[in-house]
Amino acid sequence: MKKFLIKGSLLLCIALATISCSKDDNQTTTPEKEIDKGTVKKADLMKKWRLVKTVDYDINNKVINSEEAWNGQCSTPTTYFLENDKVIYNTYSFWTGKCEINEELDGRWSVSKNVILVKEDWDVDNPNRKDIAYLVQSLTTSKLELVRTWTVEEIAKVTNDKKNIAKTATYYEIAK
Repeated sequence: MKKFLIKGSLLLCIALATISCSKDDNQTTTPEKEIDKGTVKKADLMKKWRLVKTVDYDINNKVINSEEAWNGQCSTPTTYFLENDKVIYNTYSFWTGKCEINEELDGRWSVSKNVILVKEDWDVDNPNRKDIAYLVQSLTTSKLELVRTWTVEEIAKVTNDKKNIAKTATYYEIAK
């Protein structure tokens, strides 16, 4: 009986030691850091951001369209804010049996307080081209929410299902 109790106790100690010591016990996770949206700096944005979702609102702040970003086997569109004031927007496709960049558009960007201004270089022949202003609604170390308010002229050019659009919220996370 004594041998049985000793062996049982030994087995119990080994089992407890195995369960209580796992690889992730000593790993620390970096907490999500909220960045004050009134003092957004270029360094806070200079990352590769992957589109997660867009939400369109009418003038009464009612959601009129909401789309989760999904692109099958390929990455959803990405936006790179680069150090040299360049911004690159990529979309991807799977037409050739592998994921490839479908479209790459670039422009210039700047940030002041919580407003990002983007000048689209792909439309240089358009004399009416304007900077597009995006309001940084929220920003953490890995997530970004931008809001764009649409002008009356821009609304006139959109499709019928979005004629009531007033603003668009765009959600991003760090691309891996």
